[in-house]
Amino acid sequence: MQTNDPMFEDVKNYFSFVLRGSFANLDGMTLSKIYYMFLSGIELISQSGRCSKTLPIGLEYCYAMHTFFGRPAPPWEGDPFIKIRFTGEHIKELLVAAKTKLSAWMAAKELALRLQQQKDPIPTELQSFLIETDERTMPKRQRGRHSHEKLFRDFHIVILLNSADDTGLSITRNPDPMYGKEHSRCDAMKLALESVGISLSYEAIRSIWYKREQLKSIFQEFPSPFNLLLDKGLSVLNK
Repeated sequence: MQTNDPMFEDVKNYFSFVLRGSFANLDGMTLSKIYYMFLSGIELISQSGRCSKTLPIGLEYCYAMHTFFGRPAPPWEGDPFIKIRFTGEHIKELLVAAKTKLSAWMAAKELALRLQQQKDPIPTELQSFLIETDERTMPKRQRGRHSHEKLFRDFHIVILLNSADDTGLSITRNPDPMYGKEHSRCDAMKLALESVGISLSYEAIRSIWYKREQLKSIFQEFPSPFNLLLDKGLSVLNK
C-alpha cells in the first residue's frame, strides 16, 4: 500500500530496513546463538574507523546484525558501521550459559572461530572449553520452535515502534473504519513486516505493543552482567 504521507512512508521504510537486519529469515536457534555471541562483547567500527562499544539491544542490536552480515548500518548515515569486532569481554558469562543452553554452546564455538579470523588471542577460558567439550557433552536441543523466535520478533517490534517517537505519527489508532486513515506506527509496522515476509495484522501488532511489559522474559535466560540491558534499554517496556 502506497500512501500520500511522506512521513508514514519514511517510517515504513525505516522499519523495513531495521527488520531485515534483525531477524528476517533466521530461526530462533540462530538468533539466540548470534545474540549470545554479541553479549560476549562487541565493538562496531564505522567507515572512518570510529569504534563504538555497545550493548546489543534495540537499534544497536539491529545495526550490529546488519554489520555482522556485511551490510553498512545505517546506510543513510554519513559514517555507517561496516565492521564488527568481538572482544570476549564477557566470555566467562557465555561459558556459564554454554553448560546448559545449546545456543550458548554453539555461540562459544563460533566465537572462537571469529576471534581467530580477527587474529585476536583466544581467551584461556574459551581454550579450555574447546578442549573439554565435544558433541557428546553439548546440551540437548529443545523440541519444536525455539522459544526466542517469537520473543525476538515482538521485542524488536516494540523497540522500533518506540524509536519513531519524534515523527508525529501515533503508535496506535482507533480501528473503527469510520475514523478513516490507517497511518499509525502500527500500520507502518504491518507493511514493513510484510516486506520481509512476516504477516501480522494491525490488531496483532497493537496487542504486542500493549503487552510489552511481558517481553522482559526474553532476557531471563541470559546471565549477569547481561542484565545490565534491563537498565540501559528496556525502559520502553515500562511506558
